[in-house]
Amino acid sequence: MKRTILIILFCTLGFVYIKGETPYIRQLLKDIFNKELLSFYRGDPEPLLIKGSDESYLRDTIDSNLPSVVYKYRRRYRSGWYDKLDFSIESDTVYILENDRSPRITTVYSSKDTLGYYPNVMQGITYRKTFLHPYIQLTLLRQWNVKELQRLGNDPDRAFISPRIVYVTRIIFRNGKYKIDCTKYFNFR
Repeated sequence: MKRTILIILFCTLGFVYIKGETPYIRQLLKDIFNKELLSFYRGDPEPLLIKGSDESYLRDTIDSNLPSVVYKYRRRYRSGWYDKLDFSIESDTVYILENDRSPRITTVYSSKDTLGYYPNVMQGITYRKTFLHPYIQLTLLRQWNVKELQRLGNDPDRAFISPRIVYVTRIIFRNGKYKIDCTKYFNFR
């Protein structure tokens, strides 16, 4: 009986350790931020990169010198997508899609789950278990067909008026390690 309780307790604690704000998740979020900064920021990203245990990127201070990627990151961090999305750090791929302008819609999806969220003035952040971007984009992203995404995004017959740019971050998880890739393209239908 005692052994069964210990096994149940260990399994429960193991699940809580993977899901939730753990050192692993904190490091993942910092690495995503740094990769996006290097991929999307037009200025010199070096002063903005997160080094060591620095967490100044999470402060709510308003600084007009910071790029929008910092604000997107803060919003995404506070959204807690890593707790709400079903994904495996052992073998999965997670995609994060974000628009560049209002409405700032974000879709995060894995092989098991989809989470869409957007700011809501009255309620903070509104979550939906649905893909908030056109499904053709989902198909091309799963294939990581960046050239086709960019080609269709440049097609005037398929273009959305606003928001224009979609920023995508792909995180490939294998055996507890991860690799992060980023791209962007013009939104299309």
